[in-house]
Amino acid sequence: YDHSKGYGPIKPRLHDLREMLAVTTLGAPWWVDRLLLRQPVRRIIKIAIAGTCAPKCRFQMLSMYKCESLTPAQVEGFWPRIQRALSKW
Repeated sequence: YDHSKGYGPIKPRLHDLREMLAVTTLGAPWWVDRLLLRQPVRRIIKIAIAGTCAPKCRFQMLSMYKCESLTPAQVEGFWPRIQRALSKW
């Protein structure tokens, strides 16, 4: 993005970006993130980053929850979700 003169509104620069996939790891279980905290990481990435830099892009986010306690097999099991999301584009 560019800053407007005089500290005005930010001007987006990624006008041609149509889709964005954010992949995150979170320590909390899904229900804490969604029900108690109302997805703060998703809101920041979607609104503050994607919304500012590429306001017309479609945003999708995949989160791997409880990442500190996952087994290697569970981590590997997350890859198909990423691949499915990417194959839709």
